[in-house]
Amino acid sequence: MRNLIKAMCVAGLSLGMAAPAFAAAQYYGSLRYDTFYVNQKSDDAKNIAGDDNVTTLQNELASNSRIGVKFTNGDLFGQFEIGIKDYNGSNGISTRLMYGTYKFNGGSLLIGQTYTPWKMFTAQAYGNDNGNKGFGALYDSRQPQVKITLNNGIYLTLVTPHNSTALVANSVHYNVAPKVGVGYNGKAGGTTFGAGFAFNTTKEQNDAANWDEDINSFLIYARAAVNVASVTVKSQIHYGQNLGNFGIVQRPHAFATLDATGGVDNTDGWGGFLQVGTPLTQMVAMNVGAGFIRDSQADTDYDQTTVFINFPIKIADGFQVVPEFDYFHYNNAVPTSAIALPSSLVPNLKDVYVFGAKWQMDF
Repeated sequence: MRNLIKAMCVAGLSLGMAAPAFAAAQYYGSLRYDTFYVNQKSDDAKNIAGDDNVTTLQNELASNSRIGVKFTNGDLFGQFEIGIKDYNGSNGISTRLMYGTYKFNGGSLLIGQTYTPWKMFTAQAYGNDNGNKGFGALYDSRQPQVKITLNNGIYLTLVTPHNSTALVANSVHYNVAPKVGVGYNGKAGGTTFGAGFAFNTTKEQNDAANWDEDINSFLIYARAAVNVASVTVKSQIHYGQNLGNFGIVQRPHAFATLDATGGVDNTDGWGGFLQVGTPLTQMVAMNVGAGFIRDSQADTDYDQTTVFINFPIKIADGFQVVPEFDYFHYNNAVPTSAIALPSSLVPNLKDVYVFGAKWQMDF
């Protein structure tokens, strides 16, 4: 397995890379497999089989399984990582990470595709390690960016801007600036903390409809992780405008809409999560978490709530199983694409109960 990973990663990194960069290469892989029973309840709407309550087995390779390589060469560090399934669950190779960093006196420069700095996940395992995405966690996928981080913890990142579905049909989007994020990450004893602000804008134009508007979105966030004895408490909160237009995933009602006069009606959103984790024995740990978001779109509040508990069990070095129970709730029915669900769906999803386990082998 390790030789296969090495061969694939070397092939991917061979484009223009000098041989010395591979002297300190570290190859890795992570196989993740989901086995969950998922019970879905609608708001009494029935699917084509006449059911408004469906229980389905999810037994499949998780789409966030990956192989990759990390390498160092003096002040340079690079990482290349590929996924072996796409987001639709089909087999296929996709680029997850491809970036490099250069350390200079006073900080570092990052160029390439990686996670944006407002990303912070929980240990929620269901849904390809959902991690509270759409339920307090902030995730706009892994994005191309240029980021400068100073040694004092201050950072500035310029990210590929995000375009959403046009408000007015047949409009064209023009990117006038990158998505910009500034923030700070610090550490004091056993506590890490940070906060930041990010802004995204895109121009939407349709001369035939006399439509020329800027769709502006922003995000303010703060987080902390506190280690006290053997207990870790982890939390993040956020507030923003048009977070769907910004690119935050699994927020179906976080997009700008048209107001009564045909102008842009912005949507406000906020939320957060809290997780407590602790080892129970040398082989078993426990994580308990909860998350909540509210998006106020067109004078209607759309709430999404989740709670989960899991017990990571170490089988051997690099091999663990994570039994888990999850509950998801929507105060207003949403499309079933809101979270990763099996193929047998009910319309107008309101409640989801999940029980099962994730299996993970790290090579």
